[in-house]
Amino acid sequence: MDKQTKLSLEKDFAPKGPIFEIKPGWGGRLKKWIKNNYKRFLTGILIGLIIATGIVLAIKQGRTPVKTQTATMITQVVAKGDSQTLIARKALAEYLSEFSNTSLTSGQKVFIEELLQKEIKGKLVEGTKIEFKIEDIENLIEQSFNLLPSTLEKWEMYAKNVRF
Repeated sequence: MDKQTKLSLEKDFAPKGPIFEIKPGWGGRLKKWIKNNYKRFLTGILIGLIIATGIVLAIKQGRTPVKTQTATMITQVVAKGDSQTLIARKALAEYLSEFSNTSLTSGQKVFIEELLQKEIKGKLVEGTKIEFKIEDIENLIEQSFNLLPSTLEKWEMYAKNVRF
């Protein structure tokens, strides 16, 4: 067959519509993309999960330690005119400034003070040292975060009359 006849035959038998080439479909394309980009994809997901976990933990805890805690007790010395509640308030304020940057509402503080002052036994005498366990204060702070909204609202009402 000569060249002319061959070209003529190719023209006669050429398809009239579009020609589809066999290429990978969506599954093949996705597989190829994952094969080429899986490291970047997994790195992005990991970074996202780490950030999300950090945010959730920060929100859940609501606090971060300010300095390493080595002491186990907070000591308050009774001054003239101090009441049990005032001593408890000073102890809580010292704990918050020394060991935590927890932000408590006024109602939560009054709740904690009320329970702390009940731990003071005996008569208050000027110069007497009153000690509070840091663990007890931390437990009370945790309890204050778990107060029901209605209960917290009542504590907030009492807190309106308190100067911190």
